[in-house]
Amino acid sequence: HNMAESQTVLTDLSGPDESRWRAHGAAKRKELLEEDRIKGGRTFKLSYDTSVQRYFSVAHWALEQFHQLYQSGTDLEETYVMGYRIVSFLTECLPKHPGLRR
Repeated sequence: HNMAESQTVLTDLSGPDESRWRAHGAAKRKELLEEDRIKGGRTFKLSYDTSVQRYFSVAHWALEQFHQLYQSGTDLEETYVMGYRIVSFLTECLPKHPGLRR
């Protein structure tokens, strides 16, 4: 990275959205995740007929969407929940696929 890129990252992290987000604290983030769980946001159903490679492709697409949402800076809470969903899928759901049980 060059110096300008590093400065941009630091500026992004210290912006007003970051301050607002930190002000909510852990309780707010926990509340967001609980609301998402109740709505079924992290309810995933694997089809064992679908290859693991296909699921990885879908996860890759979701990560690209997450990155775009983050870059837009429009809704930090939505971005957080989306990122949590992706991580949950990759760490809790996908490992149950028979193609990964070796």
